Amino acid sequence: MFTQRFSKALTIGTVCCSAILPSAAFAAEKVVLTYGPFARSVPIQEFETLASTGKATGELAELLKLAKEDPKEAQQFLTYDVKVDPITVDGVLNTAPGEFLLSELAKVVHTKSDRANVQALRSALVLSASKNDSLTLLELLQNYPTAELYIDGVQLKKDVKEVNSLLGSVHSYLNHLQCNCSSATASAPTGQ
Repeated sequence: MFTQRFSKALTIGTVCCSAILPSAAFAAEKVVLTYGPFARSVPIQEFETLASTGKATGELAELLKLAKEDPKEAQQFLTYDVKVDPITVDGVLNTAPGEFLLSELAKVVHTKSDRANVQALRSALVLSASKNDSLTLLELLQNYPTAELYIDGVQLKKDVKEVNSLLGSVHSYLNHLQCNCSSATASAPTGQ
């Protein structure tokens, strides 16, 4: 009971502070993409430009070119809008499954010090949802509560492989469950 009240008070406080104080005090200024010993820093402004124009600039343009990614697809990924209620987001993220999800996500997206990652993600998600009852990846980047947001490329690649493997297993299982209805109907007795 106390935890729920505290959580709601914290959420309301975060939203109120964000409305009163300048947004730069709470917003990430750059995304640092790491891949093992390598790191590249991309200003949030470049993600904003890509989201609004579909054109990549600066460091982000170089990274997309290296990854052979289409800027238009990256734009769609950044701006894909999920309608959500901020109270629901806060409630779900403060449950055991929500905490687990945040802790898994925090292995990929984290602070420079790699501390308070779950809290930073929760704050960014709730703040993003509270602004317009929706979430986009761009809003998450913009509302991350530290100057730098780190994305671990090695962990991301590992997680994508695991998710793809899981999706492949689910797809195979669902295909196995599908009946061959036309064959079953043709061989069924007619009841005459």
